[in-house]
Amino acid sequence: MEDPVSRARATAELFAIKTVHSAVFGVELAAIGWLVLTGFTGRRDRSVALAAVLVAGEVAVFVANDGSVR
Repeated sequence: MEDPVSRARATAELFAIKTVHSAVFGVELAAIGWLVLTGFTGRRDRSVALAAVLVAGEVAVFVANDGSVR
């Protein structure tokens, strides 16, 4: 049988990982949306550059993992 403390810790760790992943997903989704919106409006400023850097970073992570989502 598994120790209840170990099980609680594993549950807490999984929750933390899922929370961080969800936050990253939300930021990436917002950045992509911002790039689309600013593309339509023609806005060009630092916020667009930051969004592009965030999306490019996520693409780099995706490519570094051989394009898999495992």
